[in-house]
Amino acid sequence: MRKWHWMVVIGVLTASVIVTIVSINSKAQPEARQDEVENDLETKTGREAAEQIEELFSIIYGTEDGQIGEPQRNLEGTDLAPMSFFVKENVFYILDNAAKQVVVTDGKEKVFNFQLDKDAWLKDLYVDVEGTIYVLDERQGVLTYDKEGILLDKFSLSHDKLIPTSLSVNSEGEIFVHQEGSRTLSVADNQIEPFVKSSGNITVAPRRVDEKNGKLIVTEKDHETVINVPFKETYGALTIHDIQANQIIFEKLEVKDESPISTVSSIYVMDTKGKEKGSVQVPYEQSVYYAEHPIRVDNQKNYFMSPQEDRVYFYELKPGAAR
Repeated sequence: MRKWHWMVVIGVLTASVIVTIVSINSKAQPEARQDEVENDLETKTGREAAEQIEELFSIIYGTEDGQIGEPQRNLEGTDLAPMSFFVKENVFYILDNAAKQVVVTDGKEKVFNFQLDKDAWLKDLYVDVEGTIYVLDERQGVLTYDKEGILLDKFSLSHDKLIPTSLSVNSEGEIFVHQEGSRTLSVADNQIEPFVKSSGNITVAPRRVDEKNGKLIVTEKDHETVINVPFKETYGALTIHDIQANQIIFEKLEVKDESPISTVSSIYVMDTKGKEKGSVQVPYEQSVYYAEHPIRVDNQKNYFMSPQEDRVYFYELKPGAAR
């Protein structure tokens, strides 16, 4: 074969290889782009499904019937504001320290409201299965009201070594007053003990270990499980919001090491062995005024009360599944 024939053959083969490579690349590249789109959509869908914050309703500030009193600031923060709320079978009970009242609503319309003592310094409230309303007043103690807002009884707090911040009632009707999740006062016998939260035969005790670690001590049928809770930032608080069969809902508050000081808080759903089921970050940055108890759980739903500029908003916080 002549020399120029060899050159033609080599040229044809080279062109064939180039065409093949281009053809392969032209087919492969769209597939790669499609994978990226699918992965991006999957990531977005995952983020959206991870956690949701749903606005339920809001109540404007004002002096008219059914409105929440206009919040007032003081040097230590905002105490004259909606301080606490409770949810029972989709009915919201709101403790208004500005207007010294309890507002009861289903979120669509006001059910009723009733006035409290004008000199009261309101901290917390609780509603039992019978519909009895318990109000914690730092100055007067615990006051109980019936479903219509009629005063039933008053229990003074005679222990001077406890600063009352929250309130709970067990299934036997025993009243307990707590101090910042660290100590508990039994109103009946006036005894102070370390704080624990219980439901049935399960008790959970949140404890601080050091600046980077906390723990939950879970006791179930005389068996104790210690769940370690690490903190990425600095330990702020561990708050138990609800205990059900094989499920704990708690809040982890972290303090960031920066100036000015800021915090980040999340709600976690976990089984009693320490396996996380889901979590959702609490949007505290939306709140303009301070509420003592802005989180409540009812029927395994997490609710958030956020006192903002011109009204107080109520949200449902929906934890996303743990990965």
